[in-house]
Amino acid sequence: MKTIYFAFFCIVFLFQTNYSQSYLKKGMFQVSGSISYTSSTREYPYATVENEEFNLSPIISYFIIDNLSTGFEIAYNYYNHSEMDIYFYPEYHNTLSIGPSVRYYLFTDKIITPFLESGYNHIVIDLEEARESIKERGYKIRLGLGANYFISKSVAIEPSLYYEYKSTKRVWLIEGSLLERYFNEKNIIVGIKLNFFIN
Repeated sequence: MKTIYFAFFCIVFLFQTNYSQSYLKKGMFQVSGSISYTSSTREYPYATVENEEFNLSPIISYFIIDNLSTGFEIAYNYYNHSEMDIYFYPEYHNTLSIGPSVRYYLFTDKIITPFLESGYNHIVIDLEEARESIKERGYKIRLGLGANYFISKSVAIEPSLYYEYKSTKRVWLIEGSLLERYFNEKNIIVGIKLNFFIN
């Protein structure tokens, strides 16, 4: 019972603590994003497999009215997979997605500020697999929710949960014939990032 009372006290304290930076007003900017690089090598009895991946995703948003922001995201992904035995099998993926988003914040007079978000991205993918050049085009739609926990006047930690639907069409040429194939993908994305708010 003491644990329940303590948890209740913490929740009430957090939601009763007001920070001036949590008032998200018209004219403010929000900047965030992510960057990552991964490299791995795996040895098999018959081959050596190497993977390399780079991700860059800056996001900038502008508050068009109080509590409501529109954003723009550019996401780039490079993936290189190679399998070396007596032959060499390279695969290269270059993915670029660009699109807008809309986010609405709730309870902006509190230190913890939840939000709802929707977004759309146009996707361009260039691939090379088994020495075949392939183009893939499509889109993705996401719906999400999360919260900003303000740790200073202009910085907040943001945990989030998104549902993402992705649809692309792949076109490639094999032995003089043009082939098309459609791909549909559904994802659940959980993450955490750092946001910067600028007046």
